[in-house]
Amino acid sequence: MQNCDDAPVQKHSHSVARYRAICAEACNALLGLFLIGAIILQARDYAKASEVVPASSFAVMLSLASFAVSWARINPPNATEGEQRRVKRIGLDMLMGSILTLISSGLLLMSTDSAIKSTIMSPVMIALHIGFLAAGLLMGWLALSRMLRESVRVATTA
Repeated sequence: MQNCDDAPVQKHSHSVARYRAICAEACNALLGLFLIGAIILQARDYAKASEVVPASSFAVMLSLASFAVSWARINPPNATEGEQRRVKRIGLDMLMGSILTLISSGLLLMSTDSAIKSTIMSPVMIALHIGFLAAGLLMGWLALSRMLRESVRVATTA
C-alpha cells in the first residue's frame, strides 16, 4: 500500500529534476552562443591580432576537466562503469580543449612579436590561433554540455 504522503514529495522531486534539465539546456545554449560570438569576434579582429577570449580561458577549462575526472574517481560506489567512463571521457575532452586554447594564446602572443609581425608567418600564426581557439572552445563546449546532461541524468535516476 502506498503512503498518501509520498505524492507531494514525488511531485516536488519531479519539478526539481525538470528545473535542473531546463537550466542545463539553457546554460548549454548560452555557452553555444558565447562560443559562436567569440569565434566571430576573433575572426573580425583578425588584422589587429588582439585577444577576444582571455588567455586564462584554458585555466577555466582545465579546472572543469579536473572536476569531471575527480567526479568520476570519487563516485565509484554510486556510479555504473559506463557513467564513470563517460565522465572520464568528458574530463579528457575538456583537458584537450584547454590545451588547444593554451596553444592558441601562445600562437597569438608569438604573432605579435616584432621580429615575426613583419613576415608572412604572422598571418599564418593568427589563422592558426583562430583555428586552435575555435577547436578548443568547441571541444570544451561539447564536453561541458555532455557533463551538464550527465549531471541531470544522474540526478533524475538517483
